[in-house]
Amino acid sequence: MKKGLVQVLSATVIAAVATSTSGAYAAQNNQANAAVPVYPARTLTLTDQKGDANGLNGQSLHDIGSYPTPVQNDGADLLKVEYVSTGSMVKNGKRHVPLCTGFTAKVTLAAPPAANTFYRLIGTAAENDGQWWLQYDGTRSTLRYSTIEEASVNDVHLVDLIRPVKVVGSTFTFTVTDGDMKASGEQLARFRINTPRAHSRARIGTAPGSYLTPVQWDEVKPHQGVFKPC
Repeated sequence: MKKGLVQVLSATVIAAVATSTSGAYAAQNNQANAAVPVYPARTLTLTDQKGDANGLNGQSLHDIGSYPTPVQNDGADLLKVEYVSTGSMVKNGKRHVPLCTGFTAKVTLAAPPAANTFYRLIGTAAENDGQWWLQYDGTRSTLRYSTIEEASVNDVHLVDLIRPVKVVGSTFTFTVTDGDMKASGEQLARFRINTPRAHSRARIGTAPGSYLTPVQWDEVKPHQGVFKPC
């Protein structure tokens, strides 16, 4: 009986220690998780009326605003553009600080992206004061940039984004990283998009440099401000 009693007591002590240790680990994990704050993402949302992708809006000929007509291209109808900075919280001594890694730009359409169409998120930047555009044509995800001097003689640079656009139904998302910034001569910490806006255009032809974009299906009016992700 003494031997049996010792075995029972030993098992009880081991179980208690295991429970105590497990609880301590859980408490430590909870404390660690609770100690990491949420990354404070910066955002900017632009919106546009549905049903106005008709080739009449934003042709720089007559400012009629967003005007729906029976002639409608749902796959080129821009409804929303959402800019969101990306990053994480990193430990710096006893506290956590935000580390910005870039941003995403999610575009919502009235239907899945249309064929033979350019989608452009337009603006200027800190270094590229002529243009700094994100562009998607159904296959390529590119960054188009230039200074004012370069833009005046149509000397525009075009590079592929490191991460291709992700299409999900009637939305597609650009992901812009520090590497993309450097490729266009920008510094992530100083980067900003001035007067962000967007448009969709019909594309005639396929070869880079030889296609035409005569018809602007739709546009999102300029935001009179900036988006600064970091």
